[in-house]
Amino acid sequence: MMNFWVPRPLISTSSRQGQEPTHTGAKHTDLDTKLTHVIPGKHLLPPELDEPGALDDIRRQYGVYITRVKPNVLDLRCESIGRLQQALRAINWALRDMRLSNERASVRFLVQRPTNALIHDMITIELGKRPTFLCPSPSLVSNMSSMNDHLPQLASDMAISAEGLMAVSKSMTFRINFGHLIIGKKKKGSKDEVSIGDFTKLMDMHSARGGASFEPKLPNAEKAEKILQFLVEPEQHVCRALKDVERTCEFTIVTEDQEIKANANCNPGQNMKLAMVRATRPEAWGRLNWTVVAPDMKFDWNFRVDAWDKMDVPASFKDLSEKVCLTANVDKQSLLAVPTVNTARLAALEDEIKQIRVKSSARFPFKDSSYILEISVTKAINGFRASGGPEVTWSVELYAPHWEESVNHMSGGRKVWGEGLENIWTDEGHDLKSRLGGFCRVILEVQALLNRADASVASQ
Repeated sequence: MMNFWVPRPLISTSSRQGQEPTHTGAKHTDLDTKLTHVIPGKHLLPPELDEPGALDDIRRQYGVYITRVKPNVLDLRCESIGRLQQALRAINWALRDMRLSNERASVRFLVQRPTNALIHDMITIELGKRPTFLCPSPSLVSNMSSMNDHLPQLASDMAISAEGLMAVSKSMTFRINFGHLIIGKKKKGSKDEVSIGDFTKLMDMHSARGGASFEPKLPNAEKAEKILQFLVEPEQHVCRALKDVERTCEFTIVTEDQEIKANANCNPGQNMKLAMVRATRPEAWGRLNWTVVAPDMKFDWNFRVDAWDKMDVPASFKDLSEKVCLTANVDKQSLLAVPTVNTARLAALEDEIKQIRVKSSARFPFKDSSYILEISVTKAINGFRASGGPEVTWSVELYAPHWEESVNHMSGGRKVWGEGLENIWTDEGHDLKSRLGGFCRVILEVQALLNRADASVASQ
């Protein structure tokens, strides 16, 4: 059985008649001229650069080979110094456009009022890391009031943002992700430790000028299973019963301009049949992207609205469910094991495949709320065959099952979310402020629960 995490040839060129060579991200030793480009701001690279095929147009247009040797370092090779210089200029313009597209997004950073650290304690600010209090409280204090000060302004801003979002004709998704805020830019000579007041001003500055980003992909994926096992323990009163945990798998192929997805249910030790093959073209930036930073807690959180186009599944991928074989892990005690994947029958399509992802998820209703809590482990690899292993991360999401329909309900050529967004937040209150307040309390409850789960895992 072929597993798709196998090495790939370093150079891939198209052999189909009439097509120009595809200059991939690999090194070509026969080319005479090499140029190394160090991208400024290594901790604030545009996320679009991580997309498979992000620089393919430049590779083809100028006939250069581009290798991303480090996240912020590109090696360019070509037999012509002139084309090499043109390609470098094109890369710089592409990076500029990527950054501008992110600035167009409704990005905002808020600071959650700390309840688990002394208010006069200092917060560490290090480049490329998550800000945290130096001495957080060892015992968790209720964080339920942490967002109260923000609610009036949030309600006003959400009402304004919703007017613009409801005019978007594309399909959209709402999600809450728990993850880490990462500092990507610091002023030269700025302090490594700041007060909560100065930290709040710093986050306001990052909202206006950039310099920080929210990372939903969490490292140390082995923690995901342990966190999940903690959450479903009866004494936590979070999951009503183990039978309520739904285990699913999502298989994704990223091509140059589309994502082709299929889903399967997980039954330990059994072959998994992919179904619901579909294609989308997601936008590269979020239509709304609000991050709430909590340096006294283990996880920050992000409210994001994404838009995407529904596409026709390419003919070559319509039989995806027949070409890909997934086998669930035989361990019946594990809730999150990523299945074994056989992609041998996709070999003929390798020139079209920019990335393959397999996401294994476990989800369940969060207490008696109208929300679903989902823990996932994702393995991703660029290309069909690649050197090195996959990137393995885990994630935590919170969402309402009815959002898929209610967020995209149209009437008169416009989305309709109800008075005070009552169709989005259906049971939290009588107006937008009270509904947002109820929604935030659910988020904060999950955040506190994740804190306890993380502490439990750390003590094992």
